[in-house]
Amino acid sequence: MADWGASRGEAAACLHSVPNRSTGVAVCDKKVLHNVLVELYEKDTMNPDDLLAHIHTNANGEFQLYGEHDEAGYIRPYLRVRHNCHAKPNCARIAEYQIPQSALGDVYDMTFLTLDIKVAGETEGIAVCQKKRLSNVKIELWDRDTLDPNDLLSTVFTNGDGEFTITGGEDEVGKIEPFIRVTHNCKTKPYCQRIGDFEVPQEKIDGTYDMTYLTLDIAVSGEKEKCM
Repeated sequence: MADWGASRGEAAACLHSVPNRSTGVAVCDKKVLHNVLVELYEKDTMNPDDLLAHIHTNANGEFQLYGEHDEAGYIRPYLRVRHNCHAKPNCARIAEYQIPQSALGDVYDMTFLTLDIKVAGETEGIAVCQKKRLSNVKIELWDRDTLDPNDLLSTVFTNGDGEFTITGGEDEVGKIEPFIRVTHNCKTKPYCQRIGDFEVPQEKIDGTYDMTYLTLDIAVSGEKEKCM
């Protein structure tokens, strides 16, 4: 006779849960934003993504979102945020934020969820980690090239208050694709650094791109880790 108890135990061992709770404060133009819709999803490859929970930010821009999902194998939870920060009249902007695998089964604190990522002639912002300003963060302005290596245009480090302003220019035929590369040690392993890239919107080229709070707690798409 088959040991069904053992089989059920093996199946249960393959089930995973998304973070117990995701928290943060939604901000726009350095002000808290209330009534922002925050949804917790689990990405599926073959089926529609699963909506696990949703909530609106309170009057202080805060949210706490709890959800769980049992699934065999690898899971990919993410947050979808719908808001009207810098949106056209009668429109909403929708952004998605991946939840790091290291946060599964734990609390994922996004601290300041900056919704107005608004550089180019000049880029400015404030680097924060765990709601505290972070000094000595390396900020680089790059121009992406398709056929040649990317061009480094400028490098600065955040000051004692976590603030930075970086400028750079590039003479190029056709469209340029500037981006900001940030190297930091927010929530890293010992002797390691995280490296993340942030695209500069085309409409901000030749203007000022104010990133406001650059929340380094949040893992960006394609982020890398470099260890000594």
